[in-house]
Amino acid sequence: ISASTLGQGEQPPRLLIGPITEASQGMLYGPEGIGKTLLAFELGLGLACGDSRLRHPDPALSPQWPAACAAPVLYVAGEMHATELAKRAVLGGERQHGDRFRVLSNSQLWRASKRTINIARAADQEMLRAEASACGAKLIILDNLDTLTSGINENDKTALEPINRWLLSFRYDGIATLQVHHAAWKGNPRGSTVRGTPLDYRITLSGATTADPLIDLGKPAHFTVSFNKVRENLGRLVRPFSMQLIDGKWQFRSVLEAKEHQLLDIMEVTGTFEWRPIAEEMNVTRSTLYRLKNSLTAQGLWEWKVPRGGARPGAGRKAKT
Repeated sequence: ISASTLGQGEQPPRLLIGPITEASQGMLYGPEGIGKTLLAFELGLGLACGDSRLRHPDPALSPQWPAACAAPVLYVAGEMHATELAKRAVLGGERQHGDRFRVLSNSQLWRASKRTINIARAADQEMLRAEASACGAKLIILDNLDTLTSGINENDKTALEPINRWLLSFRYDGIATLQVHHAAWKGNPRGSTVRGTPLDYRITLSGATTADPLIDLGKPAHFTVSFNKVRENLGRLVRPFSMQLIDGKWQFRSVLEAKEHQLLDIMEVTGTFEWRPIAEEMNVTRSTLYRLKNSLTAQGLWEWKVPRGGARPGAGRKAKT
């Protein structure tokens, strides 16, 4: 067709929830136990209900990830047992989705038919397409690639290309997909880079170890959300921010604010300001650490009394209220 007629008669993709637009392909990845399923579940449930909880009370501090509409979602759970998913649904709060949030889990499928989903198999690809069509899904969440593509070499480009073609076919049908994946030890997504070629955006979670409150009740989910690939200009929606789940409610902070609070928490526990171990724990440079310290001092959030020639605050140090 002529370039002058390209796109005529077609509407631009609309936002669904947060950075997810119609017909987009995205990936959400991070280390084990950081809270990937919690965030993916919240995105899916928020869209199905048309009521997102991923919104900061002060728009100036971090991105707002509202739900632009209420739309059907198909959540494909390859790893977690149905009872564990039910616990995450409870964390999602009392919101009505009118049966628009559909879950297809390997645990339930195994009990019913002694088989599991593998999106590397053509038969399972067609089965999932039929499920998505039956519920009218506008978003399909695949959680996670490790358990839903068993038996293939994730570093083999030729093994992943048929999966990429299948995922692209949803884009042509106007259906968005979100792949949940694990990070490699260097922080990048595991496997061949060919997985990232068709993606419109890639969200990475960082900054915590075991953060799942259902695994470790002493550590509420707490991580930093950032983007290392964005194809569209989504402005504030792709600004990095920190989020934490406390007593079933998400709390949001800018990355700077989160680092400042982290430093305050460390100082409450240690009572000392030895820059090297603190910088290592916070994963920041010495100069960044001192900028945070100076910012807290300028804001009047902390009084620093450092003895001459020492690196430890004096015993009279106290937090301002």
